Amino acid sequence: MSYEMMWQALFHFDSENMEHLIIQTSRLPRVIGALLVSAFMAVSGALMQGMTRNYLASPSIMGVADV
Repeated sequence: MSYEMMWQALFHFDSENMEHLIIQTSRLPRVIGALLVSAFMAVSGALMQGMTRNYLASPSIMGVADV
């Protein structure tokens, strides 16, 4: 899939084009979800390190542990 096809699917959407439909309904939501989840995890890690003033803070410090 080319960058031109992705650009067209985002800004010149054609509901008859199957590749545009795949990009709009499947790939774009996954990319947005992955970006949001990774940003939230980065912020939560930074907050945990700032609250504990420990640059090696792990989730077990705050009582969040994998059992």
